[in-house]
Amino acid sequence: RYIWADYFNNIGGGYAGVGSDQNYDFISVAKSQWAWLYDYDPNVYRLHQILKPMILQAESPEAFLELFEGKNIKSTSALINDYYKDKPSLDQKKLVRFFTGYRKKLSGHYNRSKKPIKAMPSFGWLTNPEHYAYIRTMHQQDRIIAVAGDMLANNGLRSIGDAAKEMGIPIRIFYT
Repeated sequence: RYIWADYFNNIGGGYAGVGSDQNYDFISVAKSQWAWLYDYDPNVYRLHQILKPMILQAESPEAFLELFEGKNIKSTSALINDYYKDKPSLDQKKLVRFFTGYRKKLSGHYNRSKKPIKAMPSFGWLTNPEHYAYIRTMHQQDRIIAVAGDMLANNGLRSIGDAAKEMGIPIRIFYT
């Protein structure tokens, strides 16, 4: 993914992308102003939902990684549950089950993602503390929006395009 960094470094604007954490790598390099993360896979959508309160809680990549440790299962589950307690449209129990079910795999993945790439050691939202801080700020300002659904359905690219147009934000990166 790092080979693309020079092409979109600090281009700002909007970001629309499918998938999981590669989005955070790209957003942090581009310094996107708004980001819409979409996927038809409900587990990818759930991933974005559980990551948000975790990122908001963790002030650093290291603190984020600690939330996945076995000793923190209960506290991280409570964090996710508490964050969504006033949002009846999201099933807190499913989100917590998703976290506890995938915690070990996610922990391994994010620990590997934190290790610098030799060719570009500053790339990566978990590798670079400034990139992590940017993603965290975006979440604090509710400028990263997870969208569940089909790219071509009404709640997919059309809704993203309508929102970006209304806000006057050009989509600078479209990652499929």
